[in-house]
Amino acid sequence: MVESADNGSADNPAIPAAYTYLGQFIDHNITFDTTSLTEAAVDPDSLTNYRRPRFDLDSVYGAGPVATPHLYQRDDPDLFEIGAALVFKFEPDSNATVPDFAVQADLPRARNRFALIGDPRNDENLIVAQLHLAFLFFHNNIVKALRADRPNAAVFTEARELAILHYQWLILHEFLPLFAGQAIVDELLAAGTLMRRGGRLFMPVEFSAAAYRFGHSTLRPLYDLGQAPPATLNDLFTFSGRTGSRADVPIPKNWIVEWFRLLHMDESALENTLSRRIDPYLADDLAKLPFPGGVMQSLAELNLLRGNELGLPSGQSVARFFDYAPLSPAEIGDASPDGQVATACGLLEATPLWYYILKEALVRTGGASLGPVGARIVAEVFIGLLQLDRESILNRSPAWTPTLPAREPGTFTFPDLLRFAGVMPQQGPGPGPALLTPHDYKVSRDSYSPV
Repeated sequence: MVESADNGSADNPAIPAAYTYLGQFIDHNITFDTTSLTEAAVDPDSLTNYRRPRFDLDSVYGAGPVATPHLYQRDDPDLFEIGAALVFKFEPDSNATVPDFAVQADLPRARNRFALIGDPRNDENLIVAQLHLAFLFFHNNIVKALRADRPNAAVFTEARELAILHYQWLILHEFLPLFAGQAIVDELLAAGTLMRRGGRLFMPVEFSAAAYRFGHSTLRPLYDLGQAPPATLNDLFTFSGRTGSRADVPIPKNWIVEWFRLLHMDESALENTLSRRIDPYLADDLAKLPFPGGVMQSLAELNLLRGNELGLPSGQSVARFFDYAPLSPAEIGDASPDGQVATACGLLEATPLWYYILKEALVRTGGASLGPVGARIVAEVFIGLLQLDRESILNRSPAWTPTLPAREPGTFTFPDLLRFAGVMPQQGPGPGPALLTPHDYKVSRDSYSPV
């Protein structure tokens, strides 16, 4: 299950690379399972999700400025603290080049270089760390916009609510249709989800241990972040704060992510800017992840082991449950390297769910999006969480439409969020991110109904 095998793995022209990491950011917002494989094997029902399964950005906001004040500015707790990038400047008086920490382009960090953020996993790799930073700027710029007519007003709660509304909007109307398809989204919004009918807000293991791990196959081996040469997956871990003594933070200026590249918006730099298609093949670096003690492990192996220990149903079983036609043994056991192994292991009629979802995406959509089983599980959970959360956009304000500026009025997309945050040029590609320019936008919550 690696790209270097002779399997024809390729880019996905339908989905830019940035959406892989938006998916990881969303995952960290709704799941946090610290259970070991041994514990899971003893009692899968005892798994604990230490993250509230709500799209409420608690991974960003923590418990708020009162309970988690280290996330916020001391002199203005409505605003997040922002960290500085490592930029060097020439000091004429001393005739030396010295660090200049004036460029705000990194997560705020303690002296031990760990990020001061609501979820430490958002500092696991460079792109997710820069995305978390974008959400900090996003909130801060909403505060500044709200204060345009009310200088020095305390607007934290109002700004947070607006941020969450726009975040939930883009999940429901952009991210989910992109990967699962608009048809299943419309169907479940109209008919309701199994989760809503069950009436319990929880995180199904078929989602967390299988379906949503489709994102692992969309990771690419190289990324064009704006610097040369392109960044490897190992580079993404090096320039983050959770790699122990190897942590290269604060982030050097030339490693600041230029988001228009990862959104495939720059005609002059289109290499290494798309996600990989959804298929059974992972970037080679994911086959040799470093673990404590110098042990190298395969992410694919870990995913398959976890699914097995949890006793997940087979892909065919889930397909039949949803009344979908399962993949045939011939479709699974094709001539590809993975198909041959599936045949040799007798997995053609009871296929591990995670692998089945990846294979289904390749067979049914050419890897452009999830197939029926994968799309159904992901959409059931995403929409189910919104339907069961009494504070979500579907329950508090079903007729609400975005009020922040967007390229298309009445909508709000991931690029719109990055533009408002100020980490992407307003008028398309440019020389780099404009990180320090606050936006003088008028912000309205007139159509929003607070609890």
